[in-house]
Amino acid sequence: MPASTQKRHPIKRLLLIAAVLTVAALAYLWPALRTVAPLVRATGFAAVCRTSDGSLLPVTVYRGLGLPDRVFLFIPAEERYRWFTVDFRYSLVAAHNRPRTTFGITYARTDQSVGIDLLDLKIEDTWEVAFHPRLVNFKNRRLDISLESIGGA
Repeated sequence: MPASTQKRHPIKRLLLIAAVLTVAALAYLWPALRTVAPLVRATGFAAVCRTSDGSLLPVTVYRGLGLPDRVFLFIPAEERYRWFTVDFRYSLVAAHNRPRTTFGITYARTDQSVGIDLLDLKIEDTWEVAFHPRLVNFKNRRLDISLESIGGA
């Protein structure tokens, strides 16, 4: 009997050490984890991107987990403006920096700016942005992008 109790103690010690290390790692990483919003494909939106010659470019719509009012648009074929952020709470469309990817998870930082507002003077192009109840249109001389909320989004 004493031999079996000695075997249980190393397992309990290992479990206790693993639990303490897990809690310590979470406590250390908690500030960084709070400021990260992984991007997942949004199914409640339809986006269309037309170029000045009328051709269509593919658009992928993402939503950040924990960011209910913010949508990210990715246009892979566009050279200059590949990512956009649409924030419905503040009626804002911004040229967004490329989201980061770590361990195959693409995420946006919530503690940083959403990007440069398309109506800001820092943007070299002239943009027109129009918010409607279920639709957002924004365009310049090369791109015409519309984002429509479909279903319950």
